[in-house]
Order: sequence, then structure tokens, then C-alpha cells
Amino acid sequence: MTTDGILLYCLTNELNHTLKNGRIDKIHGLDKGQILIKVRSAQSSHQLLLSIHPVDGGLYISHQDFHAPSQPSLFTMVLRKHLSGAKIINIETFQMDRILFIHFATRNDIGDLSRKTIILEVMGKHSNMILVDESFIIIDAMKKYNHLISRHREVLPNLPYVFPPSSSKHNLLEYTMQNLIPDLVAQTAINGDWTIEKLLSAMFQGLSIHTSKTLLQYCAIPSLTLPEFSKMELTVLENCLASFKKTLQNPPFCAYIQYQEDIPHQVSLFPMDNTQICSGFSEALDAVYTTKNLLQSIQHEKQILRKNVSLRIKKLEKKLKIHQQNICLAKETDMERIKGELLTANLYQIRNGMKEIVVDNYYDPDFGKITIPLDPSLSPSANVSRYFKRVSKIREAAKISREMLYTLEKEIAYLDSVLLSVDEADSPIELLEIRDEILGDSTYQVHKKNKKSANPISLPLHFVSSTGLDIYVGKNNKQNDALTKSAEGHDLWLHTKQIPGSHVILKTNQGNYDDQSLLEAALLAAAHSKGRDSSKVPVDYTFKKNLRKPNKAKAGMVTYESNQTILVDPSKQALAKIMNTTKKATDK
Repeated sequence: MTTDGILLYCLTNELNHTLKNGRIDKIHGLDKGQILIKVRSAQSSHQLLLSIHPVDGGLYISHQDFHAPSQPSLFTMVLRKHLSGAKIINIETFQMDRILFIHFATRNDIGDLSRKTIILEVMGKHSNMILVDESFIIIDAMKKYNHLISRHREVLPNLPYVFPPSSSKHNLLEYTMQNLIPDLVAQTAINGDWTIEKLLSAMFQGLSIHTSKTLLQYCAIPSLTLPEFSKMELTVLENCLASFKKTLQNPPFCAYIQYQEDIPHQVSLFPMDNTQICSGFSEALDAVYTTKNLLQSIQHEKQILRKNVSLRIKKLEKKLKIHQQNICLAKETDMERIKGELLTANLYQIRNGMKEIVVDNYYDPDFGKITIPLDPSLSPSANVSRYFKRVSKIREAAKISREMLYTLEKEIAYLDSVLLSVDEADSPIELLEIRDEILGDSTYQVHKKNKKSANPISLPLHFVSSTGLDIYVGKNNKQNDALTKSAEGHDLWLHTKQIPGSHVILKTNQGNYDDQSLLEAALLAAAHSKGRDSSKVPVDYTFKKNLRKPNKAKAGMVTYESNQTILVDPSKQALAKIMNTTKKATDK
């Protein structure tokens, strides 16, 4: 998400209204360069989150639950020493840039009033958080470096604070609009055929390309180069910027969340398509970052599960290959047996120390000769026994391998279904269920010792067919088992034929269902299977009463009989059509 100076300026006005004169209650250091400051005011308490993350840097009031590390960082302890019990005086930005000052009133070691300031520099990978005294002498910084790292300035304790390199950009709040066109012409001469949003971003401090673009879209100004603008369009542009400047000079401001595929994606200052108004910028930022952190944690957990399950599949496939080789080797033992029998028949010809012997092959229709290798260190009878023992060993290994083959193939099929469940999961609860099922990691169990607390339960997908019949789709093996167990005997059960996939239940009217609902349920079964990218996917269906759960069977594994098969095409066009006719229901 883009955090520019304009957004931070609007945010500081909001934070001043909420946090001014509030006292610091607690300070926690979080991961990824974040500091959480708990502020207590007369009305309520707030959590002010400061971050120097290269992508998500900034500050806002958060309502998330954070877990601080057991060992605080040195910078966190310095903040606690100097700011515990301090009062927030003011929060401001520096000339519309991405530099924020949070001023505190506190007392020094001898009890005299003093002033401390946290300087938050939100500048991508160069972001930093610095604590200075009233003379702007650095007390400590989250990132400390000398001239070996930066030629412009040193950030070290007891040195005066030096601002980052300044630019020649204009401050929009102090800008005279009569100079807009000449300045745009000058920028065009420097930057060539840049579009208008890039030119404005290069001209004004704190105005990112994203904010510039949304401002122009809000004012219905096209994204063109300067020579392509007409005089009327330039007048509209000037009026648009003048209106935006007036808005910035007269807070409060409106904050909007911009959605992308129903997910909070960006904070905007303007109402656009797929935007929703919020009560404030902190609420909007908290919603965006909460969703982003949740999605990132889900993706991280998915990667861990995929890695563990894929590693287990790889090991099982290696074992499977060995057993398959044993079975293939057993098919070739006839020649070893023949050699043993020929040696038995010609035992009288074998002498100690012989490396090979040539004998008549009476198994050959042409009665040809055959050369049989011998071990010179063994006696004649031992050489004969060696061939028969080798045959016996290979056949015994093949017998065991045939027994193991079925078990390994079933285990690999089960783990393939788990991988599909990982891909289908879209919530931490579902991933928790998969982890508990596969890895048995006690750190992911939810207070099993407490009988009053129960593990969170995830719900399967619920659809309603075009004719009004309920369709349930399990997203992992735990949900599949729960679906099968809760279904009535006359309900229809669907699953892709010999392909890992979700269990689908079509709720019937005492065993009565229509072909359209069956087709829709079969398409959903194919779409939530490993065969989703195939053109023709066979889907088995039968009544739930025909299912059997074998003893000691793994989660999601069932046997069935009296089934029928339907071929469906889970293409994007077919799924789009099915999604238009079915509607996703909400389980309460």
C-alpha cells in the first residue's frame, strides 16, 4: 500500500484530535521494526502502532491483538526509560514530507520538565525511528549508521539530528496556483513524455503517483501528457488542485477503503469505484493492514504445510519406487532359477576355484550352451545355494513390496488430498485443522487442557442450487468427515473419481433431486479437486447410505458402492455460469 506525505498529513490531524494530551501507559517492541505505544486518555485507551517496515511503514491507531516478544529490544527499553508516563503534546509532519514528529512532555532523571520527540521517517527501505531530546540531539535510533553507510548523515547517539536529503519539490499547502502551468512545462522539459500524474508527483512534496492518479480520476481528468491537454482541461486541472489544496487546509478529512476482489486493498482520500467510507484514516489503515497481515500469515502457514506434506510425499514416492523395482526384479528371477537348476544338474563338473562354467541349457529349445558365473571362493554346493537363495530373497522382497505398494499408494493419495485442502484453505482455523490432522503440533492446539474451551470449528462452503437445493462442499478432511457424518441417508454424496478432491453433499428432498442440481453439485466437486484444470472430470455420486468408513481409516477416507458417474467440464466459463445460477449462502 502507498503511504505518502499527503496521507500522513491527513492522519496526523486525526491522531492529534484523538491522542493529544494522552499519557503513555506501555511501550512494546514488535517484530518487523514496529513499536506499539499504549496511550491512556480521559475518554479511553488506544494502541498507536509505529512501523518502519519498507512496504507498510507509517503509524495509525490499531485494534489488533499483538504479541510482544519476551525479550524487548534495546531501542524499546530506551523508549520505556524516557517516555513512560509522558504526555503527547503534538503530532505533525515536516513540510508534507514522509517525516513525522511525535512530541512528548516528560520529566528527566532529576524531575525537571523536558521534551522528547520520536521522529518517524517513512522512506521505504531507508525508513527509521529516532528518539531525540529538546535540542534535537539523538538519544537512540532503531537503525544506527555512520558515514560508511551514508555519506549524507550519521545516525548515532549524542549526535545532532540531520534531516534526510531534501528535494526541490513544492509544498502544496503553500503553493501558488498561478505557477502551475509554467512549472508543469518546466517538468516536461526535464522528464520528457511523462503523463500528468507523474509530473504532479515530481512537482509536489508528499504527493505519490497513486494519490495523484486517484485525484485526477476523481476530477475526471484523463491521464495524458502535457502537450495533449487542451486549455479547458488545463483549467479543470488547476481548479482540481486548488480545490484539493483547500480541502487539505480545512480538516477533518474523509477516508475511504478501496477494495480489490472484496478485499481491503488501499486507503484513498477520494470516493472511487469499489470504495467504502470510513470514520477515519486509522480505521481504514487498520482494516487494510489487518487483512494484509492475515493473508500473509495464511500464505506463510500454507507454505509451511506444503513444505512438510510435500517432503513426506517425496519420501513415500522414493519408497514406492524401490518397492516397484523389487516387484519388477522378481519377474526376472526365472533366469536365476534356471542357472541354479543347471548348476545342480552339473554339480559333478564344478571344481573349487572356478570362476565360471559352460553347461548345456536343456531349457533352451535349441539345446545351446550357457555360461554361468561362479564365485571362486565358494564350494560347488555353495555356488548352487547362492543362486537359489538370491531367487528366494528377491521373491520374498517382492511379496513384501506388493503388500507395501497398496499402503504407500493409499498414503500418497491421502497426502495429495491434504495438499488440495491446503490450497482450498482461506482461514487460519482451516489451516489449524490441517496442521492438527497431519503434523500433530501441540503448539497449534487450542487449550486442550481446558475442558470449557473448545477448538474453533470451520464451516464448509454452502451453496444453493438454481432450483433451491442446498449444496455443501468440504474444504479439508475434517470438514469432509463432518459433512459425511451429518448428512442424511437419502442425501447425495459426490466426489471426483480416483482424484483427490472435496466431499460434496447435495441435500435432497427424501431422495428426490433434479438433473440441474446434480450437474451444479458435480461441477463444484470438480472445481474443488485436483482435476480442476482438466477438460473432462469424472465425478462419482451415490446416496450417503452407500458410504462406509473403514476402521482406522484416515480422515476424509471412505468406501462406497452402487455409484454412478457423471462427466463434467470445470472450465472457467462453466464455473462462471454455475456461479451465476448458484448463490453462495452464509452459515451463521
